[in-house]
Amino acid sequence: MNERGFSIHESAVPLEGADHEFPGVAWWTLVSGDRTPSAHLSAGVCEIEAGTDGLELHRHSPAEVYHFLSGTAEVTIDGELHPAATGTTMYIPGSTWHAIRPIGDQPVRLFYCFPTDAFGPIVYEYPEDRPRP
Repeated sequence: MNERGFSIHESAVPLEGADHEFPGVAWWTLVSGDRTPSAHLSAGVCEIEAGTDGLELHRHSPAEVYHFLSGTAEVTIDGELHPAATGTTMYIPGSTWHAIRPIGDQPVRLFYCFPTDAFGPIVYEYPEDRPRP
């Protein structure tokens, strides 16, 4: 696919996650070179239901940026807790353990971005003791 400017609404892309492997966590991949005419960045919106464990501890090689659109959460980055609310932006270095836990009774919505051509090839790693579905 040739790179070019474009716009897209999250309702135009399929919902991912929200299944037995990711209970209460769903996302919409908005920019990814394997799906859109883009390169060098992949991005999307993630929604985490209130009252769930959230996005469990994980890491991946590329760095990541979060920008919180709504809700409140605690984000663990390399063992350090960071409060998050609407308007908070966080940078997560590559290969750094991180997790998101929603706080309160509202879902958490955030925009995420990776410096990669596509989202699909990103390999998520979890601690060895992670229970498997």
